[in-house]
Amino acid sequence: MKKVIPQETRDEIVRLYNEGTSYTEIARRTGVSTSSVYGFTKLRERFESLSAYREHLVKRAGFKSLNDYQKHLAEKHGFESRNDYEENLVIERGFESRTAYEKQMAKEIREREGKKELRDLVESN
Repeated sequence: MKKVIPQETRDEIVRLYNEGTSYTEIARRTGVSTSSVYGFTKLRERFESLSAYREHLVKRAGFKSLNDYQKHLAEKHGFESRNDYEENLVIERGFESRTAYEKQMAKEIREREGKKELRDLVESN
């Protein structure tokens, strides 16, 4: 299972990168892999958003869109539809319903956006 990197660690990675610290040194200080450090820094400069990066990866893998790729994943895992597959993922991740999952995701996005606005404000002063 993929390790989730806490937002505080992500913020530290970006701060160290902005100070000119090398990828290797950032990885050593934060305990995160060098490839993850690169993902939180250089890739973010190249793509305007995570969704733009995902679209890039999907097209590079030969799919027309993220939706086509998600349909492929559903079929690959034995589900008749993307919706069935996503419902299964929600349950696997410990949520009682898709609505509960979507509410939690929306809350996390708002919190990240709020922290980013605060960081931008602090950095501009």
